[in-house]
Amino acid sequence: MVAYLLLVLLRPYPKANGYLAGLFVGNELVRHGVVDHPVLLPAPWLDDHAEECRERIRAVVAGGPLWDWVEFFARGVREQATRNLALIDALDDLRTELVERTEGSRSLRKVLAALPTSPVTSIQALAAGHGISPKTSARITRRLVADGVLRVVAEHPVKVFACEEALDLLVFDHAPPRSDRQVLRPAPGHD
Repeated sequence: MVAYLLLVLLRPYPKANGYLAGLFVGNELVRHGVVDHPVLLPAPWLDDHAEECRERIRAVVAGGPLWDWVEFFARGVREQATRNLALIDALDDLRTELVERTEGSRSLRKVLAALPTSPVTSIQALAAGHGISPKTSARITRRLVADGVLRVVAEHPVKVFACEEALDLLVFDHAPPRSDRQVLRPAPGHD
């Protein structure tokens, strides 16, 4: 939190400060065991609260309490984590729905299960990623296009397919996750 602030203020890389600071925070969360992979980056939340972020940075520079910045940033981490959990829940729901609504081979079901987290694909990518032949991959993509699960988004030089239902989910909304995430609730009196 404080390191992010320092990277933004010191500007060691003038053209990449926000990006660098965001990567630093994500890697620090991994290093301290908060998450296993750098999936919790503050950038989307900070972008949504850019004006307040600038105001809080100016307040610290003007001699204001650092604690206000820390609370602001911690709120951002909590809210971004909540948004990420909502996305995970929605992607898992889509995966379940895709697999349950389509009858077919085990290979088809494996492809369907992977679409929410790999919504843009090709025949070659499906073959390599799922250990199936290109012929089987082509048959699966034809079926999924016919069923409306995939849409062809490019034809040349490689045919590229997209699962628009999954792409739609990858745009963050502000709905809380359906699951019980008590750990992300603010402490009493810190809403």
